[in-house]
Amino acid sequence: MKLFSKRHQKALVGNALKLTIPQRLRGRIWRELSDVNHSFDTVDDTGWHGATTVLAEVEETLKRIYGTDHLLAFDEKRVRAKADLKRLVLAGWPSEVLDTVEACWHQLGTERGASFQRDMNVAFEEESCPWRLADGEYFKVDSEFLEKHVLGNAHALLRTSGFSGARTSSLMLATTLPAASPRTPFTRRARAWRASSKS
Repeated sequence: MKLFSKRHQKALVGNALKLTIPQRLRGRIWRELSDVNHSFDTVDDTGWHGATTVLAEVEETLKRIYGTDHLLAFDEKRVRAKADLKRLVLAGWPSEVLDTVEACWHQLGTERGASFQRDMNVAFEEESCPWRLADGEYFKVDSEFLEKHVLGNAHALLRTSGFSGARTSSLMLATTLPAASPRTPFTRRARAWRASSKS
């Protein structure tokens, strides 16, 4: 598994990717993580039986990926200090918070993971944070994403629904150029076509 901070390492180090996670959202993230935490049995390579929890495994995963013996987060003096998982979520780097959520998703089964993902996305949406979780990975919902995925999917859907050629292109342009000048002939035609296609 390649967590968020590893997938975007160059962008984060070069400050090309700027992340912020508001404190209230961090609190909601911790509550969601706590809600899905549960214990389960483990068997190691030697056949030794033990017990652990989802969040204990998340913490071990993060320490392994970060190459550290303990987690670090900001203390009250804004100095990085040894921290537990809760402190990491509440006062760690934003990328570490997203790493934590992704690592947790990977610890959950299909049903719990789907529910966890839904709840996380609701929290991020309600707190106006543009990141969404899908299949255990965060992605940013912005104009580039919408253009690439949403409009691309709409175009494919139109094609499979019997729209093709110029008619599809006109519909795509009519739906993506709402702010164009109403005086241009193409915009008038596109809007007229869009109105007629609704009837």
